[in-house]
Amino acid sequence: MTLPAGDESASSQSRALERHWRCTACAYDLFGLVGDPICCPECGEENSLSTLEQLNCLHSEREYPSYVIAATSGIIIWIGVALSGDCVEAWDCRYFPIGIILSSVVAGALGTTRPRHCWRWGIVIGFTQGLTHVAMTLGRSLGPTWPLGLCLLTVLCGLYVGCAYGGAHLSRKTHDKWE
Repeated sequence: MTLPAGDESASSQSRALERHWRCTACAYDLFGLVGDPICCPECGEENSLSTLEQLNCLHSEREYPSYVIAATSGIIIWIGVALSGDCVEAWDCRYFPIGIILSSVVAGALGTTRPRHCWRWGIVIGFTQGLTHVAMTLGRSLGPTWPLGLCLLTVLCGLYVGCAYGGAHLSRKTHDKWE
């Protein structure tokens, strides 16, 4: 859709209405505010749309390595635990509790470094462990206990999410102390 010559400002103003951008000074959600620059109602900081767009792109690029770390660690921990005890299924191995602790530590560390929407890290770790389990047991019959295994993976995801929230909480507490 092309806009008439005088409507570029209307287009840039309507873009702010559609996104949850944060104030550069106080992180207030600027969703629904109109203008360029957008004046933060919380602190009075003027935020230009171009600056907000650049920060939004940078934020997305910074999150990618965290997803890779979460997914890779979930896979490596699950395979490592299963192979360390010569088991196909990791939860049959005696080192399974160590795998749970390692996954929880990774989720907590990612929650500390990336506290915004920290639940993602626990979900990614648990989901990749579930996929790894399915891949490792491919070709074998599921057996009668697969619903129990699915429940266990769901509980583990909840544990990892809780650790990520704990890390995010710790990050916020220590960040507030140093300011």
